[in-house]
Amino acid sequence: MTLAWSSARGRESRRSYRHLRAADAVGFGKQIADHVATDIASGELTGRVPSELELRREYSAGASTVQRSLAVLRERGLIYTVPGRGSFVRHPDDDAGASATGGA
Repeated sequence: MTLAWSSARGRESRRSYRHLRAADAVGFGKQIADHVATDIASGELTGRVPSELELRREYSAGASTVQRSLAVLRERGLIYTVPGRGSFVRHPDDDAGASATGGA
């Protein structure tokens, strides 16, 4: 499987995630969170985070696993979620805006 993120520079990055193991749902959610966190740290993922459905399809994961991975990213302070709009990458200077929109 490959996942494409549109970067701020307009390029797409494709990476293989075949090595992820879904044997442990909690561990698999953390693996997904780790991969998304890596993409955020590298600047490949900016702005809107792929939706739960997009992540479920890309990783062949269940809803609870993807929700857990997004919760891990929120706990790490990497993303914030706006009900009805989705999840977004939190930038260090976005703290005021994130808290005003219901972010973590």
